[in-house]
Parts: sequence; structure tokens; C-alpha cells
Amino acid sequence: MVISICFQLLDTIIDNINQGRTCLAYPKRKSIEELVNNSNMQSLYPQVPNDVALSFYIHASKLVLSVYQLNTGSGANAHKSDITARQQVECTVSWLNECVMLLTMALQHCQQLKDKVILSTTFNLSIVKYIVPLMLVIRF
Repeated sequence: MVISICFQLLDTIIDNINQGRTCLAYPKRKSIEELVNNSNMQSLYPQVPNDVALSFYIHASKLVLSVYQLNTGSGANAHKSDITARQQVECTVSWLNECVMLLTMALQHCQQLKDKVILSTTFNLSIVKYIVPLMLVIRF
């Protein structure tokens, strides 16, 4: 019972750390339609012209701003936009790289802890002997 709860907790922690690391390292790409219809575009003042779309995101240790010049269709293709030009500006943010590195280290420590819990259950050792000292070493 206690062991299964421990495994569930460790799996949840590992999944959350991995998800955070993945979001920083590999941002989700949005379509042009999503960028144009994004509610954040309406919050800018002065408003961005209808033929321009902005994409602002974090990629690993860089802050990226992409500006798309669009050519909106007419008639049957009125809802479709084609990209006529794209400009991109990147700014390195050093602590973002450190954040990715620390998330990677946390992921490794959690996996090591999970492996040690598996070993302790395999050899019928007391889990408390291993978890408490490891938690002190990992310093969550």
C-alpha cells in the first residue's frame, strides 16, 4: 500500500518535471490562424494591423519574437492567410538555460530515488532507511 503510493507520487513528480522541461525546450508551435485570433493580440496598444501576426515564446535559453506579414485571401479563401514575410528576434536569457539544466538534474534524482525504492522493495529492506536520507540529499 505505502509502496504503491510512493510509486504513484514519484511517477507524478517525474511526469510534471518532464513536462516542464519539455515546454521550455520544445515550445508548442501555433498556426497562423491561432496567432491572428489570439486574445493577447487585442491587448496590444496601438493594435497590431490585421495583416500582421506576432508569436512570442521561450525556446530553451532564448526568448523569441516572430513577426509574420500576412496576405489574406479573398472570396472563397477569405479565411486563409499566407505568409509573405517573416522576421525573428532572439534574446538569450542565461537563467533559462540554468532552469532547463536544473529540471534535468531533478528528473535524474527522482529517477534514481525511484530505482532505489524498487531495489529496497526487491530485497525487502525498510523503505524508510533509504527514502529519508535520499530526501535530505536531494533537497526538494
